[in-house]
Amino acid sequence: MSARVSKFESGKYEKGSIKQRIFEPLAGAKTLANGTLYYEVSEKEISRKIDETALRIFFNKVKDMEQIDAEDESEIHAAMYD
Repeated sequence: MSARVSKFESGKYEKGSIKQRIFEPLAGAKTLANGTLYYEVSEKEISRKIDETALRIFFNKVKDMEQIDAEDESEIHAAMYD
């Protein structure tokens, strides 16, 4: 067992292990002097979730959509369905 870095780490799981990342996602977070929780996201953590081609296709699809001015919630749902 390793020493605790923050109150979000129980010490039950090996530092950096898959179990720690699942059950204690903020284990590496630090609390700053002003009480702010600071967690730095590394590129390694999100690189698998980034597919530039898929994001570009989605962006272009959304960019070309027209703005909807609807006053009724059912109009918004119908527009989203289309």
